Amino acid sequence: MIFEILKDFIEELDGISAKPYFRIPKPNPYFPKNFSIEKNFDHLDDTSKKPNRVVNKEELEIWHHQDTRFNQPKTHVELIIRNPAFFGSLRTCMKTKLFVEMLMDQFPPFLYPATLAGIIWHLEFEYRPYDAGIVITVFGYSDSIPHVMNKIAELIESFEPTPTRFEQLKERMIKKTENFDTFEAKDMLYHERFNFTIDGYHTLNDKINALKSVTFRQFKAYLRDNLVGSKVIALIAGNIRRSPAIKTVENFVKRARITGPYSDADRYANFRVVELEPGANLGMG
Repeated sequence: MIFEILKDFIEELDGISAKPYFRIPKPNPYFPKNFSIEKNFDHLDDTSKKPNRVVNKEELEIWHHQDTRFNQPKTHVELIIRNPAFFGSLRTCMKTKLFVEMLMDQFPPFLYPATLAGIIWHLEFEYRPYDAGIVITVFGYSDSIPHVMNKIAELIESFEPTPTRFEQLKERMIKKTENFDTFEAKDMLYHERFNFTIDGYHTLNDKINALKSVTFRQFKAYLRDNLVGSKVIALIAGNIRRSPAIKTVENFVKRARITGPYSDADRYANFRVVELEPGANLGMG
């Protein structure tokens, strides 16, 4: 049913002051304003079907691919921060993993508006010899991507852990690692295979003991220069041209205060040859 709003009621509302706890939220800074599809000026003949390396420095490598197939106003960023110091020791490795866990715990309240604007983001620490490091993934509307990347960089640079949350997340990581027996068979095989085939790879029990030994004071000391001497490798693809793609990554590196390059690449884990007994199967295939 439709009712006419009475004039007396409207006049009564004019005399009511706003409640201090009632306010209209500010506009979402991550909501895209431009949904247009970028023209492919960089490759007018559309011969480039693969990402192109557009920046190749010791401390920064950027790969770019402008989409000409799906025609969606969206962009995907995959960025990895590599640093041999992350694996200089098992304790440092666990500190890095804990660092990423704490960032993932801290980010949601600050990036909630970005989530509302259709942005998908994720951080994880990967320990694999060919792309080991801190991996940052962001996907969403192209117009929003630079703003989200800047915000993530600022949150990383200004990260300040608290002793209480440090102990809580440390305990959660320990319990998760202790539940190894509940892992799927493929995950158990993943760990055991690397234990045999990678020099310096540590067992889950080693990781648990290292985690237990890390103190808040040591973690704070680690944060002072944990991103110094790093190399950033980024792939940015989708509805974005080369120049803004490069600028997006370079601004991220600058705002997060990531410096490089690392000088000792030999500190990465190395594969070794393993000879198995006849008929043995370590899941190598």
